[in-house]
Amino acid sequence: MSLILNPEISTRTDLPRVLFDTNVVLDVFLDRKPYIFDSAQAIREMVSLQQVSFISANSITDLFYILRKNLGSAQAAHDALDNILGLFEIADIDALDIYGAHSLGCKVPDFEDAVIAYAAARLRLKYVITRNTNDFKKLPVRAITPHEFLKVLDPNKP
Repeated sequence: MSLILNPEISTRTDLPRVLFDTNVVLDVFLDRKPYIFDSAQAIREMVSLQQVSFISANSITDLFYILRKNLGSAQAAHDALDNILGLFEIADIDALDIYGAHSLGCKVPDFEDAVIAYAAARLRLKYVITRNTNDFKKLPVRAITPHEFLKVLDPNKP
């Protein structure tokens, strides 16, 4: 992914703080079409705007496992992880996030998404950027797709 910084727009104060879900990052690093286009653009925009974005700590281990399996070697997965760690801050997961997610019981379809949402809420992030927004409907942070996020950043885009 080629990233170009634009100093003219780096002073925006209206930018939302966000967490990118594992599936969006995998779209980019595994070149998953057609998702890569919006996913890569959403990440690229946050980098070019010099806005800190997050990825959850538990996503890092998932990413490494999936990348190693798909890229064919641990070295390739570490190389991809180097890039990922350069793009995102890591949102820690603490006991309160686990307890909060667990308190929902079976009301949410994906426990891992609930943990991520509780961490994002604790960090006062506005959105989780994901392709599976349905899993976040009953959670404390709003989930939007990469395409919707691009519209948030530039409401004039189609």
